[in-house]
Amino acid sequence: MVEIDGVLISDSIFEEQFICDLKQCRGACCVEGEEGAPLKKEEASMLTEAHDKIAPFLNLAGKQAIEKKGAHYHCSKNELKVQMIYKGGPCAYVIKEKNIYKCGIEKANEHGQCSFLKPISCHLYPIRESQTGNRTVLNYDEWSICSAACMLGQKEKIPVFMFLKQALTRRFDSNFYDQMLAVYENFFKGK
Repeated sequence: MVEIDGVLISDSIFEEQFICDLKQCRGACCVEGEEGAPLKKEEASMLTEAHDKIAPFLNLAGKQAIEKKGAHYHCSKNELKVQMIYKGGPCAYVIKEKNIYKCGIEKANEHGQCSFLKPISCHLYPIRESQTGNRTVLNYDEWSICSAACMLGQKEKIPVFMFLKQALTRRFDSNFYDQMLAVYENFFKGK
């Protein structure tokens, strides 16, 4: 593990290579899984407030799930999660464009309808953020549906953290990312 500004970062974030390959996976991370994506408390409020701006970009099943069950829910561990269309099913905010699953929240943002980009947990994926006591921990989440992303990352030689520069800068700041880059250059590059 590496520590930057009190955040513990798994070595695999520097060592593993990754570039999303939507042509291969077709956005499977938006439709697979047992629970919705992790959501921060402030993001839950933003989703609720922006619902009317986001709804026109969603499909009917997603709109109905949100109207019936809300924009988010508490899972069995009492953590906030983005609402799903049905348990273990697609995210309620997923849309399909040219046979690829994408985020309706992000689409609303692209069209200037809301300032919220998408949940940070989605933006950071395959990095998963957790808390240990009062410390933030970043881990690399390996999932078989991302095998094409791993192969593309290996081909292009792009470490996970470099692929996620925008998300890491959004979550922390550019100085945090620059420190990650320095750690990589000094300890991981060429390994």
